[in-house]
Amino acid sequence: MEQKVEFKTNAGNQYIQPHLNLVNNENSLVYTGINEFSSAGFGYQKDNAILNQIIKTDDFDTTKQYLANFEEIWTDEKVLKDVTDAVVDYIADLYKENSPEFIYYLTLYNIFNEFLEDISEDELANEKTGFKDSIIWNKLYDFQRDAVLGIINKLERHNGCILADSVGLGKTFSALGVIKYYQERNRTVLVLCPKKIGDNWQTF
Repeated sequence: MEQKVEFKTNAGNQYIQPHLNLVNNENSLVYTGINEFSSAGFGYQKDNAILNQIIKTDDFDTTKQYLANFEEIWTDEKVLKDVTDAVVDYIADLYKENSPEFIYYLTLYNIFNEFLEDISEDELANEKTGFKDSIIWNKLYDFQRDAVLGIINKLERHNGCILADSVGLGKTFSALGVIKYYQERNRTVLVLCPKKIGDNWQTF
């Protein structure tokens, strides 16, 4: 491909009629009506199309005109943009031997990249408050710490958040971590809870 193929893409919104030119020393052929560069597009494998007519032309004058039209468009940089290097690099990446760790991070990026682009420093937990030095933070497991940081981010962005998890996974402790963060920022905290567990909240 690097030595024999060129790829170009439509630089604008202008319609280009799909067709295939086959030229050699003996004859010249043009196929029109091809909707895609595939076995189904060429008509020798079945697809879902009800009617797909492909026309073969071998008249020299006609094929010569098609070729001239193609060459005119092919060399017009305003109409077509050369993407050969990009295509070759992309295919080379597909065959590259990548570590499982790299694939994992690449997957995470593609899942969360929009979130990462939208996030701002104002929505991230400010570690300068010292809440990570608190007793409650150091009692939390890693997954609870992740929950605390996620809750802070959502509170800063959406002014609200629901923490929902199975019984016994420490929702109360995670909430305490969030409360500690806002206490360190001199923010007022109001806890609404059933009367039955009021003493627990008072104690902690």
